[in-house]
Amino acid sequence: MKPAFRPLDWFAYGAERLGWPGLLGLALLLAALALDRFQTLPLETEAADLEARIQALALKPRPAPGMASAPSLAESLPLGADAPEGVARLFSAAGHAGLSLEQGGYRRVPQGEGGPGRYQITLPVRGDYPALRAFLAEALERQPGLALDSLALSRESLTEPALEAKLGLTLYAREAP
Repeated sequence: MKPAFRPLDWFAYGAERLGWPGLLGLALLLAALALDRFQTLPLETEAADLEARIQALALKPRPAPGMASAPSLAESLPLGADAPEGVARLFSAAGHAGLSLEQGGYRRVPQGEGGPGRYQITLPVRGDYPALRAFLAEALERQPGLALDSLALSRESLTEPALEAKLGLTLYAREAP
């Protein structure tokens, strides 16, 4: 009588012939195939979808220059008549941030041909570094058209926590329509 076919015997025979290095290689081959199937193929599909989306967006018509719905930079600038109020808000914000402001000044710089008006502001302040940094971040964020031109820092001694800072700012303003 002929022995019955048993798949486990074939597997045991193949494993015995391969040895542990062959089984390790076979396991690594199966792991690579599984990784390709479950990791790489979905990423390739996603990349192809993104490429198709990029091509579709490239074919979309773009708005003509100057036709954007967002206000232009010049429209977001404060009016020249409101600039002294902006400078006053800047002076009071320095005090609110914990900086001592002995005397600050500003002057209007004549407007060029069609360009925005400018107010050059000088603020000599005294305070600690975090307060100075917080003041500058808030002032530059809240006032459109404000630019930091210069910053000079000094300290009387290394142990002194207070800084002497001289801030040079420019406030750009537009003329009333």
